[in-house]
Amino acid sequence: IDVPTVAAPGLLVMVHELPEGYGTQVTALNFGREPIAEAVAVAGAQTGGQVLDMLSETALEPLADGGVLSMTLEPYEGKSYLILKA
Repeated sequence: IDVPTVAAPGLLVMVHELPEGYGTQVTALNFGREPIAEAVAVAGAQTGGQVLDMLSETALEPLADGGVLSMTLEPYEGKSYLILKA
C-alpha cells in the first residue's frame, strides 16, 4: 500500500496490507554497506500498534506517535515486521 520516503540511500521499505484481521506487514531492506537506523511512518498504522519481528518471532516496541516504526539494519540486511492494530 506504500513505499515510504526514507533518508538512507540504500534503504527500501515496503508496506503491505494483509487480509482483514491480520494487520500490516513491513519489509525493510538495506542494500548499502553501512548500518542504518531510521524511523519510518507506516501508512495505515496506528500509534501504539504492536510490532513483531517476523523472522526472529519477537515482540518489539509498539509504534510511536503517528504510526512511526523505528528500525535498525546492518549492511545488506533485510527485516520483516508485522504490525497489529492497537
